[in-house]
Amino acid sequence: MVRLYHFCCTHSYQAIAQTWQVVPVSMLVSNIMDRIPDHPLPPLFDLAWFTDMEVPDRQALGLTSRLIRCDRTERRLVVLTPWKCQPWRAWSMENLERRQQHIARELLSGDPTRWWVSPIPVPVAPPSDERPLRPSRSGLAHHSEHLRR
Repeated sequence: MVRLYHFCCTHSYQAIAQTWQVVPVSMLVSNIMDRIPDHPLPPLFDLAWFTDMEVPDRQALGLTSRLIRCDRTERRLVVLTPWKCQPWRAWSMENLERRQQHIARELLSGDPTRWWVSPIPVPVAPPSDERPLRPSRSGLAHHSEHLRR
């Protein structure tokens, strides 16, 4: 079985630590498409994203922080149920129309052979050698606040 990871910033980590699940954005923000109505590929928000890379490569993962200011490789979480995830390429071939597949190739930077996705929440844990942060005030609210700056 492949070992999978989720990388995130400290703000997201604090939100994830509330439930120890990585959840698709659309499950967290019910009106996500109202906030970005012109997004060319809404199905991307219906997924939780993971990788098989133990050590993050910003370029390969598409976590370059061009759009989001925080360091999304700051924290690493280990996926506890990797069988709930599938490779991005397989998911996109099964779930996206041909036009959407083309848009995804143009829109997403990095190495899609290293990406895994799930349309449902996936349990995670910090690596055993890392002391977990204690959740402070809602990490999600703080992260949303951080994005608006």
